[in-house]
Amino acid sequence: MIGGSRLRRQPTLDGWYWRFTWPDGRVAAALTGVCPGWALAGVAMHPGRVWRSTILDAPVVDARGVRIGSAFAGEPERLRVAIPGARVHADLRDAVRWSRPWPGTGPAGLLPGMRQYWLPHVLRAQAEGFVEVDERWSLDGATAYAERNWGNGFPPEWWWGEAHDFRGGDPVTVAFAGGPAVGPLRATAIVVHVGGRLVRLGEPVLAGVRADLAPGRWVLRGRSLRHRVEIEAAAQPAAAHILDVPVPAERRTVPWSHQHLAGRLRVRVSRRGRLVYEGESSLAGLEHGRAPG
Repeated sequence: MIGGSRLRRQPTLDGWYWRFTWPDGRVAAALTGVCPGWALAGVAMHPGRVWRSTILDAPVVDARGVRIGSAFAGEPERLRVAIPGARVHADLRDAVRWSRPWPGTGPAGLLPGMRQYWLPHVLRAQAEGFVEVDERWSLDGATAYAERNWGNGFPPEWWWGEAHDFRGGDPVTVAFAGGPAVGPLRATAIVVHVGGRLVRLGEPVLAGVRADLAPGRWVLRGRSLRHRVEIEAAAQPAAAHILDVPVPAERRTVPWSHQHLAGRLRVRVSRRGRLVYEGESSLAGLEHGRAPG
């Protein structure tokens, strides 16, 4: 879940991820994990713990997006997938794009040598097209989110979450990502788009976000001179999708990622001590993982 366009060479692992949610509680996610010379591509759907994935050869990645033959073509606002058992044809419109000159990890995300980099490049958008695994779901009425991540393989541990469906239809997006940053230091970044304003908290060295994690539980507290953000999220560990992750040096995948497509997330945002927003979503994507092996 981490990425950007300022890559000078291909990293060991470059992840692209799109997430779609419907008002009736359905969720779909499409992803690719690009490794040198090959890639994992997959599509997941909820309800049903549906997951289809395959290994593809000869991926091409540049500042525009990722292309893998005729099977996968992804850009922040456009996605085409045609793998065994799954198809996605998605166009995103009215997109709220990332507006900062640095990734979601903050200004330090422009520096080399970090374990992970993360860019939520489409915070929310309306989707058109379809997702098809066993049955076809029209994307009409669905809301989308897209991000990119990269680094030198999987960190030993990571945590991630995203929600853009809040009760009452509030046009709010919440996303977070964390893990080892530099050496023994751990860092978490929080991004909230609310009221047309982008709030970003967390630095790898002078970390302004504290993350308390337990099985099925994510609690984050972050603050800056202006803002304070509190996030509480939960999901049943046994209800997670078990997604494949690539082992970059071995051209194989392992079922290692426990990702919830529809967890619960509650957020509270304050600015200069005054409450700006408080809301809850029951369609949050949540993950707490460890590296394969």
